[in-house]
Amino acid sequence: MAITYILKIQAEASREVAEALKPALNPNALEVAVTAVNQIHAEGREQGRKEGVLEGERRVLLRQLRRKFGTLPADSEQRIAEAKQSELELWAERVLEATSLEGVFGGA
Repeated sequence: MAITYILKIQAEASREVAEALKPALNPNALEVAVTAVNQIHAEGREQGRKEGVLEGERRVLLRQLRRKFGTLPADSEQRIAEAKQSELELWAERVLEATSLEGVFGGA
């Protein structure tokens, strides 16, 4: 949600800057500026998509763990909140056969 807000503000600011510079730029410079703004927007969208996927993986893992083991300790929830994608993927596989939280997180 915060990422969406930041990207929206960034997009609006970029457009305002491009419009303000438009009269001062020759056509070639304007094209370069527009291309740069479009690239910034594309990168922002990609970053937002990656963050959304990661957040979704965290939510699924939390639901799986809660269903299997009940209420989770705060440190387990914190560990998931700070985990890299590779860790989340490993833990999501381990949860299928683990008999304890240590079986999910152990060795990672």
